[in-house]
Amino acid sequence: VNGVFAFTGTISGQTTARMSLDHEGKGKPFSIYSPGADVIYFYFGPEQIKVRSKDSLSIATFTGSKIYNEHAAYNKAIGGSIMELTAMYQKEYAEASPEDKKDPEFLSALNVKQTELRKQRGLKMIEFAKANPNSFFSLVALSESAGMYTDMATARTLLSSLNKELQKLDMAKELSQKGVMINTIGLGTAEGSTITDSVGNTKKDQSGNVVI
Repeated sequence: VNGVFAFTGTISGQTTARMSLDHEGKGKPFSIYSPGADVIYFYFGPEQIKVRSKDSLSIATFTGSKIYNEHAAYNKAIGGSIMELTAMYQKEYAEASPEDKKDPEFLSALNVKQTELRKQRGLKMIEFAKANPNSFFSLVALSESAGMYTDMATARTLLSSLNKELQKLDMAKELSQKGVMINTIGLGTAEGSTITDSVGNTKKDQSGNVVI
C-alpha cells in the first residue's frame, strides 16, 4: 500500500534472496535477466530487515541485517560482486560506438578485461578465506572459488581451518562433496568448460569467453 510491502517467514541460519523491480510490467524474465535490470541479490539471516528506496533497488538501503552488512564488506574486500562486474561489462558495451560493438578486437579486449577482473576477484576470495576463519563469507568464498581459482586440496585445507560451526553447515558439506566428485571424475576448468558461480551465472562459453 502506497509503495510499502512486507514479506514474512521463518529461516534458520544464513540464506540468499533475489529481488527485482519490474518497472515496465514486462514480466519476470525481463525484469531479472535483461541488461540493466533492476535486480539485487543479497544474504540475510533470521532478522527483521528494512529495505528503502525512492525508485530503484540498485540504490536501496538495507537496515537491520548484520548478515547483509557483512556481505557488503566481503564484496568490497574481494573487488565487487559478480553482478557488479557484469554491470560494468554491460555499461562499457552499451556506451561503445556502433563500430566498436562490431569490432572483434574491441569485444575481445572487453572480454579479456572482464576475465582478469573475475580472476583477481577469485584470488581475493581465497585471501579473504585465509584471513577470516570465523566469517560465514569465507565459506562462501571457498564454495565459489574451489576448483576454479584454487585447487581442491587447498580449498579443503582452508575449509578445515574455518571454525567448527561453519564446518557443520550444509555449504561446507557440499564443498567437501564437490572435492570428492572432482577427484573422482577428474573435472577441470580448462578453456571450453562451462562454469557457474554461486548464484548461477555462467562464467565461460565454449570458446572460453566471458558470458554475460
